[in-house]
Amino acid sequence: MAKDGTARGGPRTGSGRKSKALTDKIADGNPGKRPLTVVDLPEPSSFKGEDMPPVKDYLKAKQKNGKDLCAAEVYEET
Repeated sequence: MAKDGTARGGPRTGSGRKSKALTDKIADGNPGKRPLTVVDLPEPSSFKGEDMPPVKDYLKAKQKNGKDLCAAEVYEET
């Protein structure tokens, strides 16, 4: 104890053995405090396609700077 009554000393910050990385723990078979559970997901329902409506005129309109808007191409691709 110092003359002013404070306790000084003790372990230094960052001293000691470094902890193992999570990937090393999992590779060793020890997940730490994280449970390794496999989640069984239900089967997805069947999907069916729908017809796309035609491209709107505002997606094909020219921009103020004179360039074509490429939104119609993106709309058709998706």
